[in-house]
Amino acid sequence: MNSFTFNSKRFPVAFVLSIILYFLIQAMAVRVSKVWDFSLFYGNIGPGDPLLVEGTLRTLTKKAGEKIVFIYGSSQARQDLDVAYLNERFKDSKIKFYNIAVSGSAQPIDIFMMQDEIFKYDPALLIYMPFVESFYCTYRYNGHSPLRYFFDPKIIGPMHLYLNKKEFFAMSRDIFEGFLGRASPCFRYREQINNVMTTALKSWTGIEKRTEPMVHRYPDNHPADVEKEIRSSGTAAYYYNDYTNLNEAVFAKVAKDFKAHGIKLLVVSGPLHPWIGRIYNQATIDPMYDKYLYDQAQRNDFVYLSKRDLPEFTENEFIDLTHLKSTGRKRLTEFLADSLEKQLQDDLVNQHGLFARTVKISIQ
Repeated sequence: MNSFTFNSKRFPVAFVLSIILYFLIQAMAVRVSKVWDFSLFYGNIGPGDPLLVEGTLRTLTKKAGEKIVFIYGSSQARQDLDVAYLNERFKDSKIKFYNIAVSGSAQPIDIFMMQDEIFKYDPALLIYMPFVESFYCTYRYNGHSPLRYFFDPKIIGPMHLYLNKKEFFAMSRDIFEGFLGRASPCFRYREQINNVMTTALKSWTGIEKRTEPMVHRYPDNHPADVEKEIRSSGTAAYYYNDYTNLNEAVFAKVAKDFKAHGIKLLVVSGPLHPWIGRIYNQATIDPMYDKYLYDQAQRNDFVYLSKRDLPEFTENEFIDLTHLKSTGRKRLTEFLADSLEKQLQDDLVNQHGLFARTVKISIQ
């Protein structure tokens, strides 16, 4: 009896101490560069994107006189752009590109939550690559919400304001997990950590040897059936909804905040397969999408490159409805590099010389 009483009294103390130790170990681990180097090497583009983003930021060291450019978007921004090419082309200008894109919809909600972290690195430019899904789709991606990865409580107010009660209540679990994720990186990245360890184990045992970090998710011969993708998407994959209002509101705030911090913004509409119009009302949605971004570009002095400004891509240059093959990636990356180079020639004297001059764009 006494023994039981003795143990039961100490059990809460031991439990509390173990919880404290659990969080202390995580707090120390995230400060070890080797942990992030390991994650970046064995991380997988797509399912591992959130962990790769934090690893990229954690290991980023800005050199004297160097300008940082972040690239943010969905899996399009990882698949469709060649960061190694951009870094090589602009190395003499001391411009370093970092890809912090995350598979999903690349909704402004996420940039809004991430922007304070981005500001810490004082980038010269953020290249944001949205597409219609970024504004005209619900937030959950394939039944999964990315809210916990970049959660910031400041998003709760706009969500409560713009989402209907049913939708806001549906996000309550994600918000709760967001708070837990802020305290525990292991909880926040539990799937990604498991993915990294599985990949490392396969490499060590020779099942799937990895000799360099993964750069692009889909090879040109990736088995994709565009017709099947269209059938499964239906005819109303993208539509005006409460998240449209929410994303438009938070993007306007993001654009203003970046301008206030002296960080230039370049918005590039992600290339889409010529058949994309079969899964939504393109004649209605596309003009609204372009008009909103054109208007924001004028109000907040950033550059918006719409579909009409980009090279024209054929169906043979796409892997699926939203991702380019290597030939398309090469053309898009070179186009973007040419656009950046032109802006550099226009003004390279200010601290944030990229796109230093206001570009006024209007709908024809």
